[in-house]
Amino acid sequence: MPRTRNSVETERVKISTTPWVVETLDVLAKTGRFGKSPSEVADELLRAKLREIELEGWLQKRSPRRKRRRKRA
Repeated sequence: MPRTRNSVETERVKISTTPWVVETLDVLAKTGRFGKSPSEVADELLRAKLREIELEGWLQKRSPRRKRRRKRA
């Protein structure tokens, strides 16, 4: 059964990292604990770290960006 489409707006980010990180993301994806793919695992771990940084006061809390609506003529 196909997965449902992600209802959260996303953007692509390309990073370069070490083979160890790639392998670790793959291993974690196989457990399913943080996501079902290496990309999902990386996203979850990055968001967790950013929340931690925010709680420590290093990052000012911001509300999520909203998609701009076009004005109708």
